[in-house]
Amino acid sequence: MKISNIVICALIALVLTVEDAVVADEAPTPAKESGELYLPSDDAVADVTSALSAARESHKLVLVVMGANWCHDSRALASRIYQEPLNALIDENYETVFVDVGFLDKGKDVISSIGPPVYYATPTVLILDPVSGRMVNADNRHQWGDAYNISMEESLEYFQLMVLLGEIDSFERLQADRIYDAYAVIGPLLKAYKASEKPEHFEDYWNEVRD
Repeated sequence: MKISNIVICALIALVLTVEDAVVADEAPTPAKESGELYLPSDDAVADVTSALSAARESHKLVLVVMGANWCHDSRALASRIYQEPLNALIDENYETVFVDVGFLDKGKDVISSIGPPVYYATPTVLILDPVSGRMVNADNRHQWGDAYNISMEESLEYFQLMVLLGEIDSFERLQADRIYDAYAVIGPLLKAYKASEKPEHFEDYWNEVRD
C-alpha cells in the first residue's frame, strides 16, 4: 500500500511538473511583452538564411523584422506579434527573425542580402517567399515605421494579405511547368499556322492554353 501511494504521488508530481512546464512555455516572456526582442547576433545574415531553410521545410513565409529596442515602434510590433489573435496567424504562416539594427549602424548586410538598397524605417518589415526569394511586400515594407499607431485589426489584415499573396506566387510556380509543356505542343502548331498551314485542332489547343 505504501509503495502504491508513493507511485501515485510521484505520478501526480510528474503531471504537475509537466503542466507547469507547458504553462511556462505558453506564457509570454517579459521580452515578448515589452517587445525587446532585437538582440545582437554574431551573424544576422546566417539567421535569415536559417529561417529561409526552415520556411522551405514548413511551407511558410519568412518574416524579417529589422528594428531596435530603443525604438517604440519596433517594440510595439514585436510585442503585438506575440499577442492574440495575431500570434496564431504569425505562428501558423511565418518563420520570424528579429534583426537588431543597433543605433542604425547594423543591418546593411541583411538588407543587401535580401535585395533592397537600404532600410529607412524602424521597424522595417521584409516578408520573403523562401522558394523564389521574392519579397512579397516590396511595395509597403516601410509602413511599419509607424507600428505603434497601427491597430491589431490592421495588423491582422496586413499579414493575412501577405499570406494570400504568397499563395498566389506558389500557385503561379506550380502552373509554370504545365504552361511550358503546353508551349512545347502549341509552338510548332503556331509556326505552321502562321505559315498558312491548318494544323488539326490548333485553335482548340490555343484556346485551352489561353484559358
